[in-house]
Amino acid sequence: MCPTGWHVPSDENWMEMETYLGIPATALTDNEERQSYLLAPSMKDFDLWDGTNTTGFTAVPSGEKAGNPGFSDVGNSAAWLTTTQASGYSSFIGRTLTDWEDYIGRGFYYERGGYSIRCLED
Repeated sequence: MCPTGWHVPSDENWMEMETYLGIPATALTDNEERQSYLLAPSMKDFDLWDGTNTTGFTAVPSGEKAGNPGFSDVGNSAAWLTTTQASGYSSFIGRTLTDWEDYIGRGFYYERGGYSIRCLED
């Protein structure tokens, strides 16, 4: 899926980045507490999403396919899958950025949906 020397990040890899960006360990798996850390604009592309992109992440609003016919929220959100399967679920843990929230969402994503991935250098 990724070029040689790169891999799809795990949930833990995302948490390492989120910690670096300023989310404390206590908030990494607590979606309610995550909402206090308004980092999404710093990850969003400046031209396509009116973000600041101060982190250099350059997220684009690619939307997702979450099990329903067609894609949704193209131009308004982006969702990335990790390699970490949620315990007891037929889904994977992922991240979301949206127009309507300024924090990095973490949740369970349907395994048959269509989401972006972000390759991470080994």
